[in-house]
Amino acid sequence: MEGIETQKEIFSVVAFTRRGSGRDQNEDACGIGDILLFGKDTNSGQKSVELSQLPLLVTLADGLGGHSSGDIASRTAVGHLNDVFKGSRGKFRIDEAITDVHHHIRELGEGGSSPYAMGTTIVGAVINEEFCTIFNVGDSRAYWIHDAGITQVSEDDVYPGERTGILTQCLGAGNPVAPKPHLIQQDIRSGDILVLVSDGITDAVPDDVIKPVVSERSSEYAFNLCEEANRLGGSDDASAIICKFS
Repeated sequence: MEGIETQKEIFSVVAFTRRGSGRDQNEDACGIGDILLFGKDTNSGQKSVELSQLPLLVTLADGLGGHSSGDIASRTAVGHLNDVFKGSRGKFRIDEAITDVHHHIRELGEGGSSPYAMGTTIVGAVINEEFCTIFNVGDSRAYWIHDAGITQVSEDDVYPGERTGILTQCLGAGNPVAPKPHLIQQDIRSGDILVLVSDGITDAVPDDVIKPVVSERSSEYAFNLCEEANRLGGSDDASAIICKFS
């Protein structure tokens, strides 16, 4: 029909989260803009993104290892950060937003019986047309997949010699000092893939296995990555957000 201009999809986002076999509840949470995934044994979401919908915030949070209120901390981090992002009117500052979310989680925890156990990691990205800004606190990871291979672009906040379990910083956990997020700006090229994952995946799935799984032509690649962690013996909650750029 003449006079109607349709926008082309510039990238797609798929997310999947599932409760680990060793957990009583799923303490991971994911966000694709206003699509928030949490509170269920399994949950999934997807979004086709057009230029007019940018910038877009995607986030993944992992409540602290089986402690009290880890599920509340992770979903609060994802939901509150998205609220701050929407209210920023194009002036979103990741470091200030992380500080805001950190203190918000602390205030929630102070009303409970175990405030020092209420904490979470977070990893995410603010995606624009030609680049994205990736950020993280804790040990949830971000990977960038390109023609040359797969590169971890986040930094693990763990003590030397440790992979996971003992964090040097996180959101909440009763700490009066807000964490400092790691930031990296990444240029976007056609065919690139951004992968955000919780340690329920990276503790079980080697980096060189992640690329072929998420490069599949199936729309189930986030689910498949979580299933690969389960197949390789992972028992923790597992979550993935995968952005494929056209």
